[in-house]
Amino acid sequence: MHASTTLSTVSYAVHAAHTAENGDRTDVLLEGGLRREAQQHDWRIRAERNGAFIGSASGASVDDPYLLPLPAALLTVTRDRGQTQWNNRTVYLYDVALRDEAGDLLDALVDRPSPFPALRFTGTLWIDAESFLLRRSTWDVASQTVGERMRIDIVIRDEDAASALRLPVAADQRPPHDRASIERIFDAIPPSLSLLLWKPKEAEGMP
Repeated sequence: MHASTTLSTVSYAVHAAHTAENGDRTDVLLEGGLRREAQQHDWRIRAERNGAFIGSASGASVDDPYLLPLPAALLTVTRDRGQTQWNNRTVYLYDVALRDEAGDLLDALVDRPSPFPALRFTGTLWIDAESFLLRRSTWDVASQTVGERMRIDIVIRDEDAASALRLPVAADQRPPHDRASIERIFDAIPPSLSLLLWKPKEAEGMP
């Protein structure tokens, strides 16, 4: 966990899938690049429901969201799988679960009632055997009160070598499917999923 805090730049991709009690499926892809010294964050997001396009948006903002690993104290290791190969690198593989008390911390990060106490988190971490950087984490999230489930897959790459995403410079240069606002996209996806994804701030002047 400490190794990841030393990064100056990083890029990431988050694939999230939500399956509702009635079988409806929502898929979200959130990609971005962070440059910590400049406090610069470029991002883009795309969402679909049952294979139908909901919307997409992209932008740049001046902030530094916490996308690095959760503090180790919030996790418990349920299985040590030893070493394996992933993306041509040797990694340590651990199955983990989020401790019950982690929900109190996560609740403190949001300003409205959250579903965290009613969710159970189990996951797997891929940790680089040489640098000890987190390369990937997957999370299965199940509701303890309603029949919904989520799968989140986070890949972290380009440590200290992240290049900026190529983003449109003006709204009229973006294709029609890129003109949905970030608020509209997050309003259209299930609340429990939206609270588990970091919501990018719109760049100043973006529609």
